[in-house]
Amino acid sequence: MGEITIYGKTYLTASDGDKILMVINKCYGGFCISEEAEKLLKCDNAYDYDRYDKDLIRIVQKLGEKANGRCSKLHIIEVHKDHIYANSVKIDEYDGDEGIDINKERTALYFLVMKNLNIYKALIDKFFAEEFSQQTDEDKFYIATKKL
Repeated sequence: MGEITIYGKTYLTASDGDKILMVINKCYGGFCISEEAEKLLKCDNAYDYDRYDKDLIRIVQKLGEKANGRCSKLHIIEVHKDHIYANSVKIDEYDGDEGIDINKERTALYFLVMKNLNIYKALIDKFFAEEFSQQTDEDKFYIATKKL
């Protein structure tokens, strides 16, 4: 397990380094961690905890089923880092049972833009010059895609 920083946020990676770890709930009832996990995380309410949080992932790994809160069954899944760069991962939930929805078009657009950055950089700078003046090229794309 390693770490990678994307847009200023550090994520845990799987052993291959290309996949980012995240926690989801795989049963009806909703995402919730146990009191023991809450104590280890030093938090009061972990219902809306950051699913990519390094400490949360480590605690779920360490505690296993003991990390599960009421009506939850937590799983650590892997998401390719390209989807994180493209801001294309969304948790899809039905009655608390979660999966992930990946916007493949957004990921494809991200790589189209990044591969042709010299062409698109001028357009992005022109249309968003004031808002993006202090941002890196990757951050500019991230902000622009959030507006889509």
